[in-house]
Amino acid sequence: MLAQKPKFTDSSPFTTWEPRVVEIAIDDPEPPILDSASANGKLLDEDIQPLECSDIAGSMPRPEIVRLEHPLFPNSALHFYPEVDFIWLSENVTPLAMTDLQRHYGSQLNNIQNIIVEEDVWDSDDILEILSGLQNIRLIRVWLESYRFHPGSKPRTREHYMKRATKLQERDQSILEGRVDSLVVYVDSDDNIYGGFRVTA
Repeated sequence: MLAQKPKFTDSSPFTTWEPRVVEIAIDDPEPPILDSASANGKLLDEDIQPLECSDIAGSMPRPEIVRLEHPLFPNSALHFYPEVDFIWLSENVTPLAMTDLQRHYGSQLNNIQNIIVEEDVWDSDDILEILSGLQNIRLIRVWLESYRFHPGSKPRTREHYMKRATKLQERDQSILEGRVDSLVVYVDSDDNIYGGFRVTA
């Protein structure tokens, strides 16, 4: 099951946890909603690996928890760990959906620090407009696996991943500089990193 409660040790500081992935569920004509119970059937359990504290900042206290609540659907409120959890930007996410999300969640979206973006979404002309609704992003993971959902596509080799990541990075550094303050990494399903850079707003 994708949506899991992060695993903590009984005492603080803890040493490992498992991030959850929260999807922006879009079901017209209903407004978009943050949904931890689905990831569109796309992100496999093994695609998100447990993170070691040393990967982020060494030994850390238990992460802060916040409540994200849609005003029209209070029963859908979810507990969210900003330092740990990810928002999944799938191919269904559009600038209009992000505008609707911002209208309903307002400043709650400032709690979102980590996102996973499907390659097709990341490579679209709309990506800057989509990102504009997320003001506090610290980590962007570009998931180089959209090809898996294209009919007739062949598995990628390491060389293919490297070539794709290099091409995206050449574009991304210039368009993101001065717009976001984030670490951007290009990853596959096994969490291999094929490139990355840091930009500042």
